[in-house]
Amino acid sequence: MTLAHLDIIDGTGLNFFIGPSGGAILSLGNLTMQDCNLSGNSAETGGAICNYQGNLTMQGCSLSGNAARDGGAICNVQGNLTMQDCSLSGNAVVKRRRWHRESWDTGSCAAAPSLGNQALIGGGIASMGPMTLQNCTLSGNQATGTDPGDGGGAIFQFGDTVLEHCTIVGNTAAGPNEATSGIFILNGTLTLNNSIVANNGAGGTDNFSVTGGTFTSLGYNLSNDWNGRATTTGDLTANPLLGALANNGGPTRTHALLAGSPAINAADPADATATDQRGALRPQNGRSDIGAYEVVTSIAPTFGTDPTPQTVFSGSTATFTVVASGIPAPTLRWQRNPLGSGSWSDLSDNATYGGTTTNTLTVLSTIGLNTDQFRCVATNSVSFATSAAATLTVHKATPVLTWHQPADLIYGSSLSATQLNASASVAGVFTYDPPAGTVLAVGTEQTLCATFTPADPANCESATVSTIITVHRSAQSIDFPPLPDLTVPPASLTLGASASSGLRVGYSVSGPARLSGNVLTFTGIGEIVVTARQPGNSNYMAAADVVRRFNVSKRFASVTVGNRTVTYDGTPHALTATTTPAGLNVVVTYSGSPTAPTSAGTYAVVATIDDADYAGESTGTLVIAKAPTSLTWPAPAAIVYGTPLSAAQLNATANVPGVVTYTPAAGTALHAGIHPLAAAFTPTDSGNYMAATAPNTLTVTPAPLTVRVDDLTITRGSPIPTGMPRFSGWINGDGPSALLNPVVVATTASASSPAGTYALVPVGGASFDYAITRINGTLTIAAPAAPSITTQPASQSTTAGGTVTVSVTARGEGLTYQWYRQGLRIPDATSPTLTLPGAGPTAAGIYDCLVTGSGSSVLSRPVVIGIVPAPGTRTSGSVTTRSEWQGIQPLVGVAYDQFLLAGNAGTFTAAPGRVARMSFLDENESIVQVEMSGAGAVTIVLANASGPMAPALYNQPGILYMKGKPTIILAGADETTHFTIYSVGTATNPGVTRADVDYAGWADVAVAGIVSTNGGLGGIHQGNVAFTAATGFTGLYAPTVTSVGGLVVVHDIAASASAVPYLYFGPTAGVQVKIAGGSLAQPNNDVLTVSGLSQVQMGAGQDSCGRPAPAQAIQTRLVEDNGTDVTPSIVTGP
Repeated sequence: MTLAHLDIIDGTGLNFFIGPSGGAILSLGNLTMQDCNLSGNSAETGGAICNYQGNLTMQGCSLSGNAARDGGAICNVQGNLTMQDCSLSGNAVVKRRRWHRESWDTGSCAAAPSLGNQALIGGGIASMGPMTLQNCTLSGNQATGTDPGDGGGAIFQFGDTVLEHCTIVGNTAAGPNEATSGIFILNGTLTLNNSIVANNGAGGTDNFSVTGGTFTSLGYNLSNDWNGRATTTGDLTANPLLGALANNGGPTRTHALLAGSPAINAADPADATATDQRGALRPQNGRSDIGAYEVVTSIAPTFGTDPTPQTVFSGSTATFTVVASGIPAPTLRWQRNPLGSGSWSDLSDNATYGGTTTNTLTVLSTIGLNTDQFRCVATNSVSFATSAAATLTVHKATPVLTWHQPADLIYGSSLSATQLNASASVAGVFTYDPPAGTVLAVGTEQTLCATFTPADPANCESATVSTIITVHRSAQSIDFPPLPDLTVPPASLTLGASASSGLRVGYSVSGPARLSGNVLTFTGIGEIVVTARQPGNSNYMAAADVVRRFNVSKRFASVTVGNRTVTYDGTPHALTATTTPAGLNVVVTYSGSPTAPTSAGTYAVVATIDDADYAGESTGTLVIAKAPTSLTWPAPAAIVYGTPLSAAQLNATANVPGVVTYTPAAGTALHAGIHPLAAAFTPTDSGNYMAATAPNTLTVTPAPLTVRVDDLTITRGSPIPTGMPRFSGWINGDGPSALLNPVVVATTASASSPAGTYALVPVGGASFDYAITRINGTLTIAAPAAPSITTQPASQSTTAGGTVTVSVTARGEGLTYQWYRQGLRIPDATSPTLTLPGAGPTAAGIYDCLVTGSGSSVLSRPVVIGIVPAPGTRTSGSVTTRSEWQGIQPLVGVAYDQFLLAGNAGTFTAAPGRVARMSFLDENESIVQVEMSGAGAVTIVLANASGPMAPALYNQPGILYMKGKPTIILAGADETTHFTIYSVGTATNPGVTRADVDYAGWADVAVAGIVSTNGGLGGIHQGNVAFTAATGFTGLYAPTVTSVGGLVVVHDIAASASAVPYLYFGPTAGVQVKIAGGSLAQPNNDVLTVSGLSQVQMGAGQDSCGRPAPAQAIQTRLVEDNGTDVTPSIVTGP
């Protein structure tokens, strides 16, 4: 494949074959690239290009701003890399992929001949195969890897490299050991000819490193420091005196040789390339220069990029761009060839053109330039060059018309510029239909149209636009002057209302009158109401009605009526009225009734003249007051607190029927003391009789109350109880809160008082409502009992670095606490709670707590504390491995990962689908293998640890082991977990054992503890383990395991001195155990504490060398926590 004149930017590589690869290009065969520019791309390997299984050839290419983990610009694998006249800049590598060096095939990963690249290895080029660079510049590259072996700021090469006429300067590397800022060759060759390698590294002297390979100079090279490399004819040691990286002509950037540079005229006079990186001929002054740049005085202009045709709309701008080079830099002038003229003329900057002497011509106005051609002429002192011509195509512009919907009109308003206001994006004239001045009829969404004629029809199209408008009916009003009141009405009255619309007004009338058209005729005396109406039509809305009221009335006469107040007596009471003139008939009403009232109340009196010719009216007030009542109430006798009020006390009587209401009400229980009482009488005939009240008093005496303290017994040293007083005699739902102050129990006893009896005296508790009798109690202080544990500590698993917290709760006098791990006292662990912050593998083990009280002690149940690695990690603590130890595939079974214990404590876990194994030496100097699979993690803690040391009894040169007495803890287990321990002997691993050694045959382990997350465990396989200890615990202790898949096999458990032996599971586990060749005899004559066992088989076994261990009779007793001897019921065999 060949790619030429191609720009690719901002690409992202995909995961393919060797990782996310080739941010811009992924090639699976041979690839040739010419004059290409790749920038801003990113990938796992080869930020711009990943070439796989083929050869990569590049000429005149520039790569910048690309990013990857290795090979910031290019990764070439399994092929040859050839580069000529190339440069790269600003590429970066952010994180190194950790490849095994032995797995790299023939090929190369390159951040290419580069400028400003950054990588962990090979800031410029990371290569895995043959590589040839000619006329290339590597400048400002950086290798940021800090691991041993990282480096090669410019080049990191695993194969053979040839550099000819190259410039490699200003590169850096950050890594230790093998890191090199310039060129780092590993297991390959470096051949150098006519090249500059100088000023690399922070100090400018870190240029070369060759490890496992060879360095060959063909001569005529330049470096400021050869770093101990052998030089030959023509090689120079000097500062090359270079200019800054710049565009010095040609397709890619270079470092120019400054005046006085020792590289000028210093290349091999018989062996130099025909041109330099820019294309300048060599030699220029009789002899070629060293490096990628040849000092020249002049180069004829050339165009690297010609202008391209443009298509635009009339009125918009167009741009044409070229790229020209030459030495000295050429001047530019743009020319135009008008349509049909056949002649070219120079352009100058004006209102139509801009940039006429730059690499970009801007046509500011394209009107009238359709199909014209444009080109650029580059000129310097050597010659001139003309670019290809590009045609400008200009289309007529379509105007953008805008006409917003106008606001609604009211009927009668004519169209004007307020509605006829369309606008256009270009100059021109609108013609409207209907035109301005038109009065539209009432209607909704009527269409308005406009036709646009542009002022420049040659370059712009005509167009039409429309909108809609709604015309509403007009409002109108009625003018109807008020009508005056009439005392003596005329025969008729003409009404004169008019409408603003000019439409006819109609009338309606109510009252003593008739209407004919607009003439009103009177028919009597009273109020007359006239309403004027205009209902509107299609162009006018209905007018609001106008109502006019006026009166036609009689002559006036006066009438007088007085005011009167009387008391209710059951008879009617009336008022008398007089008139002027006298003798007129008068109608009197009392609050609207013509009947004189009898009942109490206030009555509004109205006296109205009833006459055909006169009218008159007067008002007065008649008050009939309520009659008074009397209320009698004798003083009540005293009552006891708690007695509710009743008719015995609430017994007032009145002289008329009614209801008496009492305060407080009947049923109220009053506090002791003298209380006021009140009676309020409401008569049945409350309208005619007044209410009455009467006061009284009542004495309430206190009720009897007894308070006593019950007898109490405590243990000496316990807190003195305050006691709880007991009451009898509460009434009305009262309780202790009813007292003015609380009753408390007082005693002379204290926590240090000797055993004996002491009075418990109730004191306090005053009350107004009760007469209190107090009865003392007796406090008996007894001698203290022995301490006891009420809450046992619990086993747990903790993530490495987390905090372990275990607690014990005890009962007793003067308690002290001491925590132990493996039978050894933990300094300063003397509180009920043991806290281990930042817990690591050394915290794993079996713990218990000794609680000491008055004269005796009690030991807590042991608990298992386990450690699991932090999420995302496989180990914690002192653990080591090798890459070749991971994923080992045996002939039979699943793959396993091998780890070594490298200190006194370490934790490991298994990968999914694999077995994990950790190794160490026991105190018999036998290699012990601890294996697991499934969930959880295993921690090994060595007592009396020593090492690392060679395994003296085995053929394993170069591998060092830790030695000691192990405590092994499995944490975070479940039903998927399998747990195995065995010794390495001639039967278990004949490949590493020696024929002259008599191996112990049994793994010597102190104790194994297990913590399950859900009670499950897949299996325990420890038939090659002899558990022994002289302190702490020995055997198998798994109190959280309630189910085990299959038979549990253990060789033997033996406790000596103060050690305690266990074969212990959760009480409901029902585990079957086989003792393979052991007797369970305890050298310290202790019993074996057991739990959760359904059967113990005394069977045969064999050691790690295949030596048989016959079945033995049991030599101890199996006893549960409660003291039950289960030996006869669960032991079988031999």
